[in-house]
Amino acid sequence: MCDFLISSVCGEGLRFQDLIRTGRAKTILAPLGFVENKNEVMPIPQTQIDLSNKILTQNNY
Repeated sequence: MCDFLISSVCGEGLRFQDLIRTGRAKTILAPLGFVENKNEVMPIPQTQIDLSNKILTQNNY
């Protein structure tokens, strides 16, 4: 199944999310500076924070 996923999303920019979802990011990306429990999150766009009247806050990105 993993081989199918790799070939089906090749070039679509989804490899990082796939590694996070399957729990393999630490093993594969550690030599590139990946830090577990830090690099899995993405920043909330500032426009969305502004539109929420500051209800949303940044997630320690």
